[in-house]
Amino acid sequence: MAKEPLFSKLFRESPFSLLKKHMEVVNQTVVTLSDFFAAALVGDWQAAETHRNHIGDLEHEADDYKRQLRMSLPRGIFLPVHRTDLLELVHLQDQIPNKAKDFSGVVIGRQTQFPDALGAPIAELIAKGQASTQRILDVIVELEDLFRSGFSDKEQVMIERLVLEVSDIEDSADSDRVKIHDLMRGHESRENPLDMIFLYQQVADLAAVSDIGQEIGHRVLCMISR
Repeated sequence: MAKEPLFSKLFRESPFSLLKKHMEVVNQTVVTLSDFFAAALVGDWQAAETHRNHIGDLEHEADDYKRQLRMSLPRGIFLPVHRTDLLELVHLQDQIPNKAKDFSGVVIGRQTQFPDALGAPIAELIAKGQASTQRILDVIVELEDLFRSGFSDKEQVMIERLVLEVSDIEDSADSDRVKIHDLMRGHESRENPLDMIFLYQQVADLAAVSDIGQEIGHRVLCMISR
């Protein structure tokens, strides 16, 4: 049996390319989450179920890219960053579609009726999460360019600027979450207590998307500073 040439083993698809593909799927998951919430908010459960299924498909696709990345990472001298850093990075990215799947699953399962006053603020919180994942996707694109260019100052400055934007989005999302909690407290006496418990958890899942985005940004900065 013919052996695979050494160079073909060394220059398989870049782990940064797989990391980018994974993040593209993660970003699309949050875009779909916005469509899901819009349907759930008006009680269109057929459309919501369609979006929920799409979120599930995207989550599985992200898992496939995660496995490919883990299997493709070389253990020798040809990787410009620590292997552990890339594994931790893809693990963080992978938490985002899991949050989207958890949120949509509970909403579908309980056919959650969101109080009118919470619709727009929750939609805005989801939009902040999507803005965060889009910036992180931009960071990963720049990260690939950074290593291709041999750590060019231009790409490093761009990454630092994008990570700062992600942190600003996370701060804004935190403020949104506080406002939503204030609104929810005003509904506690009128709503089913169990529904409110689930609603607090659902809001926490949505806010976590921006939190994870900020953590990914900080991880990238640590990785490129070593």
